Amino acid sequence: ASLTQMRIEAFVFLLGFFILLLTVINDMLHVERIIQTGFFVPFGLFAFILSQAFLLSYRFSTALTTVETQQKELRDTLESYKSEVIDRVQAEEAVGEKKGLRKNKSKQTERYKKAGLDDTLNVQHVVYHC
Repeated sequence: ASLTQMRIEAFVFLLGFFILLLTVINDMLHVERIIQTGFFVPFGLFAFILSQAFLLSYRFSTALTTVETQQKELRDTLESYKSEVIDRVQAEEAVGEKKGLRKNKSKQTERYKKAGLDDTLNVQHVVYHC
């Protein structure tokens, strides 16, 4: 969690707690007839619970943003990995053709198919077995 995020969370928590504390002190002073107000603890408790609900939703929102960012990075990495595997297999096949090793080419093509890398790059999951 970033420092700014922690500060926001701490501020919201302390604000809710401070409101609750003030209402408790107010009610104690009202019961002792030191001040002539009313009972405000229910409102303070409501403010505290509301601040906790905000914190919970803020954390879920931050977590969702993080997951979406990581998902995009993972997709980019997967595309890069698939491109690298395709380039390597094609390079190995080209070297095999130059040397006249047709058997090697068929083995590499088989590994290429096992990896789930067909001509279209719409493959969602890649498991590359050597």
